[in-house]
Amino acid sequence: MVRDKPLLVVGHKNPDTDSICSAICYARYKRSVAGERAIACRAGSINRQTRHALATFGADDPQLLADVLPRLSDIMIAREALYLLHSDQPLCEAYRIMTDNRFSFLPVVDESGRCTGKVTALGIASLLSRLDEPEVEPEKANLAAFTRLCGADLPPGLPESAVGRIFVDAEGRTMMKPQGCEAFPVPVGPAQAAANLMLSLPIGGFLEPPGPTFFATTPIRDIEHTINRSNEGGFIVTDEGGTIVGVVTRMNFMTDSRFRLVLVDHNEFSQSVEGIEYASVEEIIDHHRIGLQRTNEPITVINRVVGSTCTIVASMYEQSGTDLDASTAGLLLSGLLSDTVILNSPTTTATDRAAALRLAQTAGVSLEAYGRELFAAGSEVESLGPEAILGQDRKLYGEKGRRFSVSQIEMVGFEAFWNRRGDLGAALEAFRLGQDLYLAALMVTDITTSTTLLLLSAPRAFRDRIAYPEPADGVYEMRGVLSRKKQVLPFLLELL
Repeated sequence: MVRDKPLLVVGHKNPDTDSICSAICYARYKRSVAGERAIACRAGSINRQTRHALATFGADDPQLLADVLPRLSDIMIAREALYLLHSDQPLCEAYRIMTDNRFSFLPVVDESGRCTGKVTALGIASLLSRLDEPEVEPEKANLAAFTRLCGADLPPGLPESAVGRIFVDAEGRTMMKPQGCEAFPVPVGPAQAAANLMLSLPIGGFLEPPGPTFFATTPIRDIEHTINRSNEGGFIVTDEGGTIVGVVTRMNFMTDSRFRLVLVDHNEFSQSVEGIEYASVEEIIDHHRIGLQRTNEPITVINRVVGSTCTIVASMYEQSGTDLDASTAGLLLSGLLSDTVILNSPTTTATDRAAALRLAQTAGVSLEAYGRELFAAGSEVESLGPEAILGQDRKLYGEKGRRFSVSQIEMVGFEAFWNRRGDLGAALEAFRLGQDLYLAALMVTDITTSTTLLLLSAPRAFRDRIAYPEPADGVYEMRGVLSRKKQVLPFLLELL
């Protein structure tokens, strides 16, 4: 059942400080207040600003969640729970296991655990139906297994394996005659003895090909077509070296293998972890525009007009009456100050300001001093490659069939940007063309002057409609602009 799975709390791709810190703190909230087995996750790399916040307030990195695609490992019967057979074992052992457990097949492995084939219930049934045919006449049986099946004891001195045959003596008794040994009676009729003899033969002589095999890491979606076209009742799952790690049956494919998710700091699936459409999204905690996909079930959505998701999480702690520890308060403050640019962004509300004051007091830091320290630690323009700079806080949007991206970096002064403008512009153009986007933008925001330089790659006709000053080709000076959500995104949508 999907409810048996942990609850994964994850922010958007290319996560910023608000995304990471809200995921950590909301997972803590779900564990302490709701008793959930919640795990904080991230959908991308941690930037330097966020790294500083985590180090300052003693938090571990959230678990990296590359995707949420259900894999065979999520539904298979693991190796520890399997009955694995070897080719020298008698067929009766496979027959017993399959009969007792209603299995349709069992894997057969060599000494190293690699799959050599399988034995099937259908194959054994077919074998037993042809006892009178000469081509299936037994040649070598495990006599210990044979006598056990017949309800008798192996006579002293006889080897466990020997060539033997069944016959009826003059007194009407069913006899087994091992090669080179005296015949001995068995307490069943000749037909049952023949069947028991057949079931005493080594499995290795009746192996069937393993059929389609898959890796445990294979996403379920990638093999559904193959499964649906196959008549097999189950499939063997191996690691990359061919060692069996599990078995998956058709019943297993009916298991609800979806990951349980809480999305924080975003609600548009285009910004979320890969495979989101295959997950069970149970909650959304966000402060951005609504761009939800249709959901199959009702979910909890908390979307408030505040400057950061961390503000929302802080209010949930307060409303529940749960005391914040210094670490959680510091992380929430970090996300709040980052997204509101130390409370200077036009997205900042009275709720954000009040929360920031409370959080700073609990965390034991000066609000203004820590905010500047946080932004100073996050300046990466001089140290990272252009692709990394563009990708560290990039969001993708869609509007009336046109896709576009907006990245943002905050810094103190613009000197480092002007030194890198050429390679940043080339990388932005390459990204736009490579992703088939209508436009790609990079917001370079100076927190000391509340000014943004917008580096833009877009069709000339679109750029000609921009009325902001253009101090260099493709660079627009936007004074008083700090917020992607409240200022730049609405501006671009209006132009589109």
